[in-house]
Amino acid sequence: PYPPYLETVCRFKPPAGKCQDENNDYCTIRWSLSMNEMHDNLCDVISRSSIDGNDWYFARMNITNSTSNETTQYHVEFLPLYAIRLINRKYTKDQYSRGVFREVIGLPEGLFPDHWIDLKEEDDNYVYQD
Repeated sequence: PYPPYLETVCRFKPPAGKCQDENNDYCTIRWSLSMNEMHDNLCDVISRSSIDGNDWYFARMNITNSTSNETTQYHVEFLPLYAIRLINRKYTKDQYSRGVFREVIGLPEGLFPDHWIDLKEEDDNYVYQD
């Protein structure tokens, strides 16, 4: 339902160790609070349910363990809306488009003090780009 340049991430910290409730090829687990951005994982929101006026989401995500390189599929239950975000896919922003307008922004001579500047015109390593 979203444009192709967006993807969904869910903030979820996978449990340490082996999954307690492992069904077939995936691990079903209940969401727990994490404030660390390092726990943002690509996810697919599967469903939503309302309980006592609160919306809860069910999401699926594949997370690779950085030490063992083993990928586990998690089915996470009871995610709140604030744990789900839409982000831009990599390299889909306008700045990565072909033929986009780019201009070098020059600074006038003498703007910075001499002791801030690494290379002087009389140095052998100085290269003037026109």
